[in-house]
Order: sequence, then C-alpha cells, then structure tokens
Amino acid sequence: MENSIKLYKELSYIETFDGEVIALTEDFGAVAEELNNDKRFLNVWNQMIAKSSIKRAFVKQTDEIDNALLQISDKNLRARMQAEVDERRKTWSRLNMEIYKNILDRLSK
Repeated sequence: MENSIKLYKELSYIETFDGEVIALTEDFGAVAEELNNDKRFLNVWNQMIAKSSIKRAFVKQTDEIDNALLQISDKNLRARMQAEVDERRKTWSRLNMEIYKNILDRLSK
C-alpha cells in the first residue's frame, strides 16, 4: 500500500468558546452544511463537539507547517505538535520546516 501526502491550499477551522481551535480538512461549504443540520453534535476527527460550544467557523490559507501537521497520523502527537507550533506563532518565534522537524523529533521520543 502506498502512502500519499495530500497538500491543502486552505483549511476550515472551528473555534470553540473555550479557545480551542480545530483544523478540518473538509471544505468550508461542507462544514457550514454540517453546522446547519438538526444534530446537536459535530463529529470532528475522533471527538464529538456540542454545537452550542462552537464560537465560529472560518477558512485560512495553509502553509507548509499546516500541511505537515495534518500528515501526522497519531492524534496525540499531532495535538502536542499543534500546541508547540501555536505557542511559537503566538510569541513570534522563528518557525520553519527545520525547526518543525526538530520539535517533532523531540516530541516523538
């Protein structure tokens, strides 16, 4: 079986009232349609989110770091990597693919 890397040009995001931001690979139209149906919960990755806890949904253009994060299959490792990347972006620290790979190596051990 062959693994292929999928590159995303834009991602849909859901922000909850408690400040959590979740990246989705579905296009924004599909996310909006899911939010407008009668179900009380939204199935995202391996978790259910109550629609009443969703603050907003939005679209963002991706970069190579965002695409690399989505390629991590281990959800726990992806969440820890996302937290590190978000912290670096929030504090305006340098972030490129070399730094990303160093963080990934450190967290993978």
